[in-house]
Amino acid sequence: MGVAPLPVLAGLPSLSAPSFNPTLAPALSLSLEGSYRTLSASLLQPRLPPLVSAPRAAAARPAARPQAAPALAARSLPWLAAVPGHTLSGDVRFLDFPSRSLGGTRRVAVYLPPGYDGSRDRYPVLYVQDGQNVFDARTSFGGVEWGIDEACSALIASGRMRPAIVVAVYNGGEKRLDEYTPVPDPREGGGGAARYAEFLISELKPYIDASLRTRPDAGNTAVLGSSLGGLLALHLSLTRPDVFGAAAALSPSLWWAEEEIIRRVGAMSPQARARLWLDMGTREGGDEQGARENIRRLRDMENALKKRGWRPGNDLAVFEVQGAGHNEAAWARRIDYVLVSLFSPDGPAR
Repeated sequence: MGVAPLPVLAGLPSLSAPSFNPTLAPALSLSLEGSYRTLSASLLQPRLPPLVSAPRAAAARPAARPQAAPALAARSLPWLAAVPGHTLSGDVRFLDFPSRSLGGTRRVAVYLPPGYDGSRDRYPVLYVQDGQNVFDARTSFGGVEWGIDEACSALIASGRMRPAIVVAVYNGGEKRLDEYTPVPDPREGGGGAARYAEFLISELKPYIDASLRTRPDAGNTAVLGSSLGGLLALHLSLTRPDVFGAAAALSPSLWWAEEEIIRRVGAMSPQARARLWLDMGTREGGDEQGARENIRRLRDMENALKKRGWRPGNDLAVFEVQGAGHNEAAWARRIDYVLVSLFSPDGPAR
């Protein structure tokens, strides 16, 4: 049986437009070089569900795994200066974080929301992969940044997004493929994501939670990535929903290891579910056939998730981005929507 055509929602101005209102009827949608399509027949709902999974009996949830104390708990790392000629906006600070799991130091950029220093509030946290592309065109691939610092500041100021801390972890260069992939691919190799997950969960997150005023529970912790980073974000949300209550995977590499992650979802029986955002551009894949295959994989992933209990419009949002390619500029154009979905003003703040 073929996949039924997805309903098209088009015509809403971008989030930066003064007329945007997150309580608009679901029939209104968005225009980012084209239209979005979604099986849930809505985009930004009047009340987005919280970042935690759908309610279940307490006994059905896996016990939270103990997290190792941060290796640097006894002292604080110094904040470092930005590179000359940067394009940073707002309060963005840098660390060179030493990691036993990764066998070296890793540059980390941290965005603090407006008013952080003058308040006693605690904040949700978003962990983003390929951190050099997140805030600064000077360090980003191809000189194009995602602009998450500008997007967060504007969305927070307008009340469309809860204030949040963003922790952007630079990739490991030639180690990137290995660190972002959960299993080896027969042609590409890789498969070292377990070490990277240990770094993120047992080293970096405890340090961030100890050093900054965070809300450390899973309901207030999200992970985001694109391409192989999107594959990693999905993997982390599936294996550690006790840590990451939400994940956004932009253009995830679902093809990796002969679509292993799709097959894995199809065979799993999740006891807890993270909220998921998945998307794919219709011009990803190198040629027309490749683009069709990527959209097919996205639909297969959505179908597998729905069979395992994820519900569109509740804890699952899947979008096809008409005319979008596989690049930083395409991801930057839709990052506002991702941030609003992850950190709705109606989300958990306990």
